[in-house]
Amino acid sequence: MLGAKPVTLALCVALALGQATADRASHLRVRVHAKGDTVCSGDGQSPMSVEGVEGVFCVSGQACVADVWDGACPSAQDGLQYGAYCDIVTTGVYGCKPYTEPQYESTSWTGCSGSEQTIGVVGWDHDGCIDSDYVCVADVSDGDCPTGAYCDLLDTGVWGCVSSSHKKHHKKQHHHKSTTTCPSGQQTIGVEGWSQDGCVATGNVCVADVDGDCPTGAHCDVLDTGVYGCKDGAPPTESTGWTGCSGSEQTIGVVGWDHDGCIDSDYVCVADVSDGDCPTGAYCDLLDTGVWGCVSA
Repeated sequence: MLGAKPVTLALCVALALGQATADRASHLRVRVHAKGDTVCSGDGQSPMSVEGVEGVFCVSGQACVADVWDGACPSAQDGLQYGAYCDIVTTGVYGCKPYTEPQYESTSWTGCSGSEQTIGVVGWDHDGCIDSDYVCVADVSDGDCPTGAYCDLLDTGVWGCVSSSHKKHHKKQHHHKSTTTCPSGQQTIGVEGWSQDGCVATGNVCVADVDGDCPTGAHCDVLDTGVYGCKDGAPPTESTGWTGCSGSEQTIGVVGWDHDGCIDSDYVCVADVSDGDCPTGAYCDLLDTGVWGCVSA
C-alpha cells in the first residue's frame, strides 16, 4: 500500500496537470472567439487575414482588400513563413495570399513580366498575368482578363476572370457576361435573386465596400460574403412595412443569424472597416472571405 506522502504527491501532480489543461483550453477558447487576439500596436498597423492561412496578422498602411489592388499584405512573421502578396482571392475581390517560398529582391518570378500583375482566374490552378490598369474586378464588368479568360459575374456578386474553357459549363451555373443592354451612363450589375443583370448609373455602384446604388427593384445590402451587393426587392425599411428596423436604421447581415440585423450608423463593420459598428448582439470580426463583417456574439 502506498504511503501518505506518495499519495499526496500524486494528487498534487494530477491537480497541476488538470489546471494546466484547463488553462490551455481556456486560452484556446479565447483565441478562437476573441476579436482582439492579434494586437497590432505599430504606427499605422491593422489586423489582416491571409487566404488559406489560419490566424490574423499585422499589416502596415492601406491593406489589400476589396478593390484595393495595390494594397499592403503582411510580411514574413510567426505563422506566415514567407509573407503574403496582394491578388484576387476566391471571393472575387482583392485580398492577401501566402507566398509558398522565400522571396528575394534579386530574383523575380518569371511567370509574369515586370509590367504585368498576377490575377486569379476561376477554373485555373495557377494565377494569370495581365498588363492593364483596368482589370475585371469588383464592379468593373468590362475589365481586362488574361488571354484564355473572360470577365464574368461571380457567385459573390462581383466581377472576376473566368477560364474560357469553363464558359459552356459556367453559363449554366451563373450569369454569362451581361446580355443586358444599358443606356449611356449606366452599367450592368448582378442582383442577388435575379436571373439577369440590371442597369445602374455609373459612379456610385453598390459593390465591395461601397453602400451605393442598385437598379430599380433592388436595394444595397451586405451579402453573405461580407461585402456590399444588390439584393432583390425594396429595403425592408421602405415599402415592405417591415417593423424590424426604424426609419433611421439600415439592415445588415450577421453571420450566425437567420435574419438581418438593424443598425443606425454611418461607420459599419464591412470590407476593410475592422472597427466598424454592428447590431446589438453581434461584433465585428474577420470573416473567412478575408473581409470584416458582423458575427453573432
